[in-house]
Amino acid sequence: MSRLAGLAAVAFALAGSSQTAGTIVFWTDSPIPSLRAMRADGTHVRRIAASQSAKRPSLSPDRKWVAFDGTPKGKPPLSDFDIEVVRVDGTHQRTVVATKKWELDAQWSPDGRRLRNLSGKRFNEFDPSWR
Repeated sequence: MSRLAGLAAVAFALAGSSQTAGTIVFWTDSPIPSLRAMRADGTHVRRIAASQSAKRPSLSPDRKWVAFDGTPKGKPPLSDFDIEVVRVDGTHQRTVVATKKWELDAQWSPDGRRLRNLSGKRFNEFDPSWR
């Protein structure tokens, strides 16, 4: 990989990252969009979500859960997006918001009890909603 491509990959990962208390969660598109977690010093990089096309992670205020949007199992990559959560260690993954619309960009409430996400059929039709 060229130096420029390597810098672009780092900038891409940081643009989709969430950092708190020594844990960084981010998404990468290699080989498919998927979630990774690592220590703040860059060590212990690991995949944390088994969903295909997992993107836009959001770390919960207690730093135990990651909310993200991903293509549901059984559907072609990038054909639909639901909101899912998974523990930072990669266990207990489940879908929490699934509709016929695309559900994107989950964000935790300050107390960690609710999620807000964008919902729409096309990128220009998204409305924020709290769940």
